[in-house]
This record gives sequence, C-alpha cells and structure tokens, in this order.
Amino acid sequence: MRYSVRMYDLLSEKQVHLRLNNLSLNIPLACKKADDPLLPLSGTADLGFGDKLSKATLHFNSNTYAVELKHNGQQVNLQTNAEYTRLQHYFLKCWINLLQSRQATSTSRHQTEIAAAQRELKGLSHV
Repeated sequence: MRYSVRMYDLLSEKQVHLRLNNLSLNIPLACKKADDPLLPLSGTADLGFGDKLSKATLHFNSNTYAVELKHNGQQVNLQTNAEYTRLQHYFLKCWINLLQSRQATSTSRHQTEIAAAQRELKGLSHV
C-alpha cells in the first residue's frame, strides 16, 4: 500500500467540488511476479463534499490512463483540470514504477507499456 499525503481538490462534471484526502493506493504484491496477472491500480480515499465525508474508491485505467472515481457504487465523472491532472500524474508514476519493478524482478517485458505511460506522463507535464 502506498499513501499519498496530498489533498486533491477535484470538480465533478456537475460542478460539485470534491476534496480527496488520505489516498491509499493498493499495489498487490502478486503483480510484481511475472506469472501473476497484472492488475490495474486501485485505491481508497476520504471524499469530502460540502460538510460530508465518506469513502470513495479510485481505479486507474491502464488503457486510457484515466483515473476513475466511484462513490457509493456510482461512477463520478470528473472534469479534467490541474488537480485531476496532478492525480493522474501520481497514478501514472506509480504504474510506471510497478511495471519497472515487475520487469526488473522477472523475465517479463513491459517496455512498450512503460514507454507509452512515460509519453503520457511527459504530455501531462506540459499541461
């Protein structure tokens, strides 16, 4: 498990301000083994909106590099802004680290995935 101590101020497509705190990213140890399936990154966080606070889950889509937020089992569509980009940047860096560690400890080759994720990360850095 990897913790992000930063807070993310996000905005839903319905213009609702959401504050994401205490993000903990789950990186299954099995993913580091070459024979085990590579699972997408996911995590949990405290989601604050207004004066309410509840748990939310986040999933990283390794095909689109999007971070998907779910609250009470419902998908929350987020606007792409600087805060969302910062959150996406964090997930991308964790994804690249996972691929690199998996490749370093086994015969798995993830060079194509690593290169694609690094290009996306570089693109985000220029936003």
